[in-house]
Amino acid sequence: MNTAPQQFLALSSAKLRSDMALIRRCLEGMDRQSVWARPNSASNSPANLCLHLAGNLGQLIGHAVAGGPDTRSREAEFSASAGPDAAQLCSILQDAVDSAAAIIAGLPTDRLNDSVEFRGRQWTRLEIIYQAVEHFALHTGQIIYIAKSTDTIPLS
Repeated sequence: MNTAPQQFLALSSAKLRSDMALIRRCLEGMDRQSVWARPNSASNSPANLCLHLAGNLGQLIGHAVAGGPDTRSREAEFSASAGPDAAQLCSILQDAVDSAAAIIAGLPTDRLNDSVEFRGRQWTRLEIIYQAVEHFALHTGQIIYIAKSTDTIPLS
């Protein structure tokens, strides 16, 4: 029988992967112009959101949870106005999801309550994983909404 900590890690990893599949489905229906189009001046394009999600996973999971280097450039994620096409964005984000999901799935449960310093305060690894998965899900919803509202892909 799986313990609650084991279930948390497995479900967190699975949630990232299932949300990635939804993002891929949305992006597959978009050309380069659509993927970089911002719905309005207060919103980000699906491409910006994908770059942001990849950077966030690398920073939260790769750096804060696993202890790897922090190579994120958050400003660049949002300031980009052109770049990779939908297939390339899927590849970038899929690599980040695969890495994060593997780190999460492989984390020993006795390390979930370890304290790590991140963004000027102490967090447990469990808190960071929870935040990363929630953040990914919220932006997945934005990408789905953009795809639906522009009739780029019929999602039901």
